[in-house]
Amino acid sequence: MKKVFLLSIFSLFTLASCSDDDVTSLGPTSTIVGFPEDQTTYNFLTDVTEAQIDVPVNLISYANETFPSDDVVVSWEINTTETTAVEGVDFDFVQASTSTTITGGTSAALIPFKVYPVVFDPADPKQIVLDMTVVDSNNAIIGAQYQKVTIILQGVCPSYLAGEYYINYASGPQNITIEEIGPGQYRASYFPTFASVYWWEFSDVCGDLVITDWQYQDGNAIFGTTSPMPHGVINGDGSLTFTGVNVTGVSWYVNLTWTIYPY
Repeated sequence: MKKVFLLSIFSLFTLASCSDDDVTSLGPTSTIVGFPEDQTTYNFLTDVTEAQIDVPVNLISYANETFPSDDVVVSWEINTTETTAVEGVDFDFVQASTSTTITGGTSAALIPFKVYPVVFDPADPKQIVLDMTVVDSNNAIIGAQYQKVTIILQGVCPSYLAGEYYINYASGPQNITIEEIGPGQYRASYFPTFASVYWWEFSDVCGDLVITDWQYQDGNAIFGTTSPMPHGVINGDGSLTFTGVNVTGVSWYVNLTWTIYPY
């Protein structure tokens, strides 16, 4: 099984919205540009040389909701006071220029930059803050609420739990296959000690395992004894132990603990 690290890049656009009154007061020939009010999540494998993400720059529109036929050029710079990620170590910009062009008749451009394969400390996220100004205005202005974007580099712990497992019963071992369905998200093929075979899902957040779902009817939901959902741990031998597992409506499935072992 190939093992890879995962790096989550959360791009948070911490901007206020622009009201219709703000736009119409500018007159029919004004063009509003800026970073969009949005939120995007990026996931990258850290076994590649580098990963590229694009920060969008939007042409909001004229006040009359049309776009100019001529290009609009904007420039951006790193806000060194608020930026905590290190350029050339944690990230680097793909283009040498610190300006970008929104082509006439279109409504967006991109600022591309690379994120190096660094696993950031989940408890200490880093951020890149960009500020924007107009270079070639073409009757363009930047609304104050669109001048800044903050890109959060939020680390995740690597997780390698996919594989073949088993649980020991008096009658012999029961095989369990665990597959990765997303970063730190897994699906297992057998729900331990239950009468029939049902898949179940769990997450791994830096070694804290939490059961999140299983394939059965709503009247038999899983819940935890001391928390909303059962938790588990990764043991030193690679086995997984879950505690406080309950199944609603099943009288014998109460506060159970079980361990599954890797082959």
